[in-house]
Amino acid sequence: MGNPSPLRLGSSAGSSPLLVLAPLEGITTAAFRRAAMEMFGGLDGAIAPFIGTIRGARRYDYHLRDVLPGVNGSRPLIPQILGADPEGIVHVSRAYADLGYTQVNWNIGCPIPNITRKKRGSGILPHPHLIEEVLSRSCRPDLPAFSVKLRLGLEEADEWREVLKVLNDFPLDFVVLHPRTGRQMYRGTPDREAYGEFLARCRHSLFYSGDINSAEDFQGISARFPETAGWLLGRGFLSRPVLAREIRSGRKESFAMKEIAHFLRRLADEFLAFGAAPPWILGKMKLYFGYLKHGSDDAAQAGEFWTLLRGCREWGLFEDRLREFL
Repeated sequence: MGNPSPLRLGSSAGSSPLLVLAPLEGITTAAFRRAAMEMFGGLDGAIAPFIGTIRGARRYDYHLRDVLPGVNGSRPLIPQILGADPEGIVHVSRAYADLGYTQVNWNIGCPIPNITRKKRGSGILPHPHLIEEVLSRSCRPDLPAFSVKLRLGLEEADEWREVLKVLNDFPLDFVVLHPRTGRQMYRGTPDREAYGEFLARCRHSLFYSGDINSAEDFQGISARFPETAGWLLGRGFLSRPVLAREIRSGRKESFAMKEIAHFLRRLADEFLAFGAAPPWILGKMKLYFGYLKHGSDDAAQAGEFWTLLRGCREWGLFEDRLREFL
C-alpha cells in the first residue's frame, strides 16, 4: 500500500497558505476526505479524527481502519490520539508508526462532556502536570513526531497560560489552537485577542482553528495574524467544500445544488464501496446535507431538498431525487 505522505510545514510545494482539513469525529472520515479532496481540491492535507486510548498496551485494529494508508488517497494525513494515559498514548503512537506514519497529533481540545469529565480532550487543560507527563513519554526519537491541538481552557479562558509553559518545553512539530473554552463547545465567537497573545508566546509553529466560514473570514484573520503557520478548516468547509479553493483564488465559486448533488453521489458511492448498508448511508447523507445546505447558493432548492431528505426512509427515493440535480 505504501507509506502515508507526511504533512510537514511547507511540504506541499511551498503551498501558501497551508490549509488543512480539521478532524471532526464521525464526519471527516476516510470516505469524506477522499471525496472532498479529489472533487474540490485546495487542501494540503488533513488531520484525521481521533482514536482513543485503551488502558494498557492493547491492539484494536478495528479503530485503525480509517487511517490505513490504502484508504486515504494521495493527500497527506496526520492521525490523531485522544487520551490522558501516557502508556496508552505511546501504544497508539507505535501503532501509527507501524502503518508508516511519521507524525501524530494529540487532541487536548475536544469539548464533549463525557470525554472532558475523564480528563481527556479539553478536560486535561486544568492539569498541566498531566500534560507534561504525557509529553515526557511521547516526545522521543523512537516515536512519530508529536503535535498538539488544544483550546484556551476547559472552564476558564486563561488556563492556556500554564499549559503553554509546558508545551514550550518540548520539541513539538506544531500546535493548533481553537480559541474557545471546552465549556463553550462551538457557541459564541472565538477569542482572537487570546489567540494573538498565545501566538506571541508560543515557541512552536502555530495553526489557527475556528470559524473560518468564508474567504472573507480567512482574509481578515490571516491579515491580523500573518505569523500563523497554518489554518484548519472545519465546519466552514463542511458547509462549503469549495472554501479552500475560494481562499486560494480570492474568488467566490459556484456551489449550487448541482455541485452538492454530485458530491453527495460521490460520498454515497464511497460508502457503498466500503460495504455500508443503504439505510446507514441515508443517515449519513442527512448528516452531511445538514451542513451543506448552509453553504448552498440555492437556498430555496436546498430547503426543499432538506425537507424531503429529513423525512426520507427509502434509499431509492433519495437516489431518484438526487438524480434530478445531476
